[in-house]
Amino acid sequence: MDDRFYNGIIGCSTKVCGYKLKALTPWHYVLLTALDSPILTTTNSSDINDLLVFLKVVQTQWPEQPKLSPSLHDHVWFWRMKRIKRVEFEMAKLKEWLEVQLSSPKLWKEDQESGRKTSSPGIFMLVAGMISTGGLSLSEAWNMRLSEAQWLNVTLAELNGAKLKIAYENENLLDIPKPSEAEIMEQAKKALSPAHFQEFKKARLKGRKNGR
Repeated sequence: MDDRFYNGIIGCSTKVCGYKLKALTPWHYVLLTALDSPILTTTNSSDINDLLVFLKVVQTQWPEQPKLSPSLHDHVWFWRMKRIKRVEFEMAKLKEWLEVQLSSPKLWKEDQESGRKTSSPGIFMLVAGMISTGGLSLSEAWNMRLSEAQWLNVTLAELNGAKLKIAYENENLLDIPKPSEAEIMEQAKKALSPAHFQEFKKARLKGRKNGR
């Protein structure tokens, strides 16, 4: 195990611009993506207005809708954030909090590529999976900390027979067991057309005879 696991399960809280931040939930994630919040991505620049909208959103619980109109509190902090040092201080706290909130499990590449194709939104699949497999209520699933929900979902999948392997930061690639020949052939059969599979099978057998 590593920090990603402990961050995901334990979480953290902080206070940014006078707003207390406890947990980033699947409900918050849906609302923020619907608002196209640049705070969730490093590819877009954000300003104080984006920050205050983000802080208002993460105060809600499913199925509440955030009130986005500026309050007196927001006007006060908008004025305070005119100082560069204050901006850097508040944004540093938010960044540290977000890193913990987004501490999701990482899977080895072969596990990520072996799953079937899906068309449902990922965040809704996460919620639906916790409800159907984990027995959580709709409210519990939407209001759970996002990172904890992702760890729970992966663990439930593994308990239910999914072939996956979590990649921990302190693991050496050499310590990971290699797939058996039967598993390799099974995955190749699923991924390739019948003609390409026969070519792969012949090449595989030839390579094994040559000691490769």
